[in-house]
Amino acid sequence: MNISRLESLNTFLHNCNVSPVKSLSNPLTVASERTKRRYIDKAKRINEQEQPADDTLQILKKIYIQAESWQFQRQVLSIIVQQMSFEGAQKFIPGLTSWRFYEAKRHANIEGPGLPVNVTVEKREKINANSLDHFIDFITSSHIMKDLPYGQRTLAGLW
Repeated sequence: MNISRLESLNTFLHNCNVSPVKSLSNPLTVASERTKRRYIDKAKRINEQEQPADDTLQILKKIYIQAESWQFQRQVLSIIVQQMSFEGAQKFIPGLTSWRFYEAKRHANIEGPGLPVNVTVEKREKINANSLDHFIDFITSSHIMKDLPYGQRTLAGLW
């Protein structure tokens, strides 16, 4: 009886273009994490194939395609990747690379789905050459440093 159930399941999986299930010697409750993840992945792929893309996903796809910058595309894609596997997203958005998919997934986990990319701007200030020369002369002058036979010593009276 278990063999017929397994055959029925594998026929269903074959019709959904998902790889078949091999017979398990132990129940899933004692299976390894990798085995559990593999079967959860199969169930997600079947769910994606049975569930047609709704209007919201179609709108997000259109926004993603029309976006002018990668930062904005990543924001939109971070919403889409929450609901699809890489294979499903690649069918849904033509030309989607695995790098972009997983970058968007990482963005969704770190920043949150759909949130803007935090860009930190580091500013550099240019120093006037005269001011720099004055500073170097000041810190190397005999008023601050005094040469001694065995090294240097800072004068305590000036601080």
